[in-house]
Amino acid sequence: MAANYISKVVSLCGGINVFADSPRFDSRLSKEAVLLKNPEAIIAGEWVSVLARIGWKNWRVFPDFVATQKGNLFFVRFAVQPPQKPRLLEGAQNLCQTLDVARAPNG
Repeated sequence: MAANYISKVVSLCGGINVFADSPRFDSRLSKEAVLLKNPEAIIAGEWVSVLARIGWKNWRVFPDFVATQKGNLFFVRFAVQPPQKPRLLEGAQNLCQTLDVARAPNG
């Protein structure tokens, strides 16, 4: 259920969750799964630990990876969870601001 809300917030911010078609939300995304999707940006938060496990600098060993080329590797603190969570709006704002940075000409 969380992935559905995350995808909706990403969409409202003008982005696309490349894992939106996943059958369930999985906070343990593998490096291989991320590389296969080759997103323009990776935004990880409290619910995703793939960046923490792999390490920011380790992504740079993949020079053809679009997010690495653009420097769009972000870890943000947000709470984009189902609407009963009171920080949903704050989390959505943080996510939108991060996507704005990723879309910037230098992003």
